[in-house]
Amino acid sequence: MRLSFLGAAGTVTGSKYLLQRAEHTILVDCGLFQGQSPIRQRNWQALPFQPSKLSTVVLTHAHLDHSGYLPLLVKNGFRGRVHCTASTAELLKVLLPDSGYLQEKDAEFANRHKYSKHSPAEPLYTERDARYALEFLSPVEFGAERLLGEDMRIIFERAGHKCPASGCGVSCCTACSAGVAALATFLSEPGPRADFRSAQTPLLHPTALSRQFRPPRIFL
Repeated sequence: MRLSFLGAAGTVTGSKYLLQRAEHTILVDCGLFQGQSPIRQRNWQALPFQPSKLSTVVLTHAHLDHSGYLPLLVKNGFRGRVHCTASTAELLKVLLPDSGYLQEKDAEFANRHKYSKHSPAEPLYTERDARYALEFLSPVEFGAERLLGEDMRIIFERAGHKCPASGCGVSCCTACSAGVAALATFLSEPGPRADFRSAQTPLLHPTALSRQFRPPRIFL
């Protein structure tokens, strides 16, 4: 399996991890770059793959730096399923249309005050784009397995990172290949009940590290 970091590397936001195995191409998280203008400009850069060729998307949680690029991915041709927990799906029904609305208002403000380098300034995506993207959500229950291919599956477990809007625990996605208990685990913060010691390649935010959790290989 090949793992590529397309965001949250060199900066905190824009989480996107591309997993490639045989004919399957999976994007874990689909986040917006947020922050100062040079960081936000990365949202306009083309991805190193064709969205229409992507097999599926897996979202660990609903924060926009992990999910907010999804409407643009769909706008550019992605038509697969987006796997996430039911709680994440409910939050996205609010967050993504709101993000599209704000993108439109930002573009209108830039055109009104003529401070954009582009004429006219365009939104990254619209509220309508965001509502269309919601049609591709495919909720999964915590602890349930879902097959992504003949030899790949995902399992969502509760983690410690909280979504402030609801207090909902973050979904922790484990992508597995045949014969391997856990090939790669994606989480923001391991919760008190989470046990990911079987993961060969845990991927965490630096704030998730503690004396109680020392995985053998860390990608930051």
